[in-house]
Amino acid sequence: MTFSGVTLTRTQRRVAIGLGAVLALYVVLALVVKPLRSARARQADRSLQLKARIAEAQQAIANIAKLEKETAALRDALATDTNRLVLRPVLGSYPIQRDIHRLASESGFKVVSVREVGKEPILGKAVVRPEPQEKPAKAKAKGAKEPVADAPPTLARYLADVGGEGSYADVIDLIDRLEQDNPCLGVLSLSVRSVVQTPERHRVTMQLEWPVAAD
Repeated sequence: MTFSGVTLTRTQRRVAIGLGAVLALYVVLALVVKPLRSARARQADRSLQLKARIAEAQQAIANIAKLEKETAALRDALATDTNRLVLRPVLGSYPIQRDIHRLASESGFKVVSVREVGKEPILGKAVVRPEPQEKPAKAKAKGAKEPVADAPPTLARYLADVGGEGSYADVIDLIDRLEQDNPCLGVLSLSVRSVVQTPERHRVTMQLEWPVAAD
């Protein structure tokens, strides 16, 4: 056998054939088998990820009925508490003075004055709903997001200043009755001044707040 002008012996031919076979096998392994194995491994990983996502989706679907039941129960509880604790106008006015006088009569506190301050926003972040505006003539930059307006508040505070006379025990008893009547009531300020003529009784001023529906 002659290879590029060089005569090969039988042994050399066998070695050359063997090297060629090894080279061909290496080429097959490097260019065919290895990429196939890598692709197969990637497909197996992808399959496992998809199976995990499918299992999560199936679990979420199975929990829909339970979540709907829990949501309905929470909605009912919220509606019950809202109807019981959020004050609503009666014949155009809130029943603040009626409740204060009623609860004070059950204690030893004597109500002298009740001044309704009125409705105030809940303390904290001010929420303003922007007015709708026309879109600018020029298109916005790609990827820019429209600002999302916060939802308007659903609750507000109704404030009232209460003045009266009573002992420390009477004041504590009245506040306790007010909180039992409406656990969402808040005492914003409390001032107790002694009276020389009647040291056992004091002049008391307090500011109270109740939750009401916002405008």
